[in-house]
Amino acid sequence: MRCCKVIPVYFGERRALYNGPTNVEEVIKMLKIHINFERKKDPGVDMDVILVHNINEGDDENPGIEFMRSLDGTPCSRGTFRLIERDNVGASFGGYNAAYQKYKEEYDYFFFVEDDTIVFEEEYYPKFIDVLENNEVAFAALGVIWSGESGRPLHAQGGCGCAKTSTLDKVHRVHGSLPYYSEHTTNMRNHELGGEVKFTGIFEKLNMRIENVREFNPYPINWQDIQYYRANHHVQRHLVNGRHIFSIGLNK
Repeated sequence: MRCCKVIPVYFGERRALYNGPTNVEEVIKMLKIHINFERKKDPGVDMDVILVHNINEGDDENPGIEFMRSLDGTPCSRGTFRLIERDNVGASFGGYNAAYQKYKEEYDYFFFVEDDTIVFEEEYYPKFIDVLENNEVAFAALGVIWSGESGRPLHAQGGCGCAKTSTLDKVHRVHGSLPYYSEHTTNMRNHELGGEVKFTGIFEKLNMRIENVREFNPYPINWQDIQYYRANHHVQRHLVNGRHIFSIGLNK
């Protein structure tokens, strides 16, 4: 069983809704915390961490580049950090696709998280694999599964969670890639609709489901510190039981 975790990384401007860093120095600070967890916490399987650096055009002097390159080939808890550098098209979801396209022959499972989503639980990976043993389940989601507005498919927040490579191969055959918004844009709404919604929403076309790991809470442990969750009272009403295993953003 060959497992990996994909973390797209971005040093540019971010939305304040998710408690995110506001400059390169804060991104590096957050990533150092994230990397430290990946080095020290046992995911429960042998696992490489694939860092996908999404680089904006003309951003070659960004100090984040040197930091990212310093990680390539170094050890994580039960594997190695591997680095992909790419043009920032499609944001996190373009990064997810880039990792899948490059390494789909090397791994049996892909676990996707955004760079501000830090899993602090140990031995979590096998729990997600267990959910995928049901052949009707395409994706074991880390966070909330949204139905969204009328007409939108069910989709996993941030595209975060785990899938079998064989399932991603089916998506590739249907869609030509893993879904992402394939044009340069700074409009995050395009990435939300063309990336986040479609990335896991496409599984409905395969007549497969998205499910959470029941013993884990699909909300970040620090949800009360995050503007988005505080502002959406319907989110708070739908909080469920279960153990928190991740945080979002930079605690300031």
